[in-house]
Amino acid sequence: GPSRQSGDVRNSISEREGATLGGVTVLLLWCVCMAVYYIIQKPSLVKYTPLAITAWEYMVAVVLLGAVASCGSWNSDRWQLSSRSWMVLVYCVLLNSVAKYPLSAMCNKRVSVTMLTCWSTLTPILTALLSVVFLKGDLHTRYLASIPVILGTYLISVRDG
Repeated sequence: GPSRQSGDVRNSISEREGATLGGVTVLLLWCVCMAVYYIIQKPSLVKYTPLAITAWEYMVAVVLLGAVASCGSWNSDRWQLSSRSWMVLVYCVLLNSVAKYPLSAMCNKRVSVTMLTCWSTLTPILTALLSVVFLKGDLHTRYLASIPVILGTYLISVRDG
């Protein structure tokens, strides 16, 4: 098997956050939330632009997250970030949020909700490939199981497009 080094990100995460009942339950709830999000968003995209909808979503999120954060601990040690953590934060804000949600809304406006969510199934495949490149992860033969997912996504796109 893969070598286990202390502090190895891949091993510590997979051991800590494996397929536990709680983890699977949270993932199922996340899937339901995303499905409802796309379904609710679709009719709004007829009247408003994807960027306007995303802006309203962010404004509501700022208010709600501000209220939640005000209930938390403001211990200064918890809010200090390393330089690497700042880089991760900048990426998460700029690309994972500011770019991803407007792009998602633009896709939701132009294609069916089914096609949009089918293409999101490519995320784990891309995550596995990028982890091999950036985290020096191992490439396993079980990743070949993603081929039917890619083919299915293609077939739905051709039929639905």
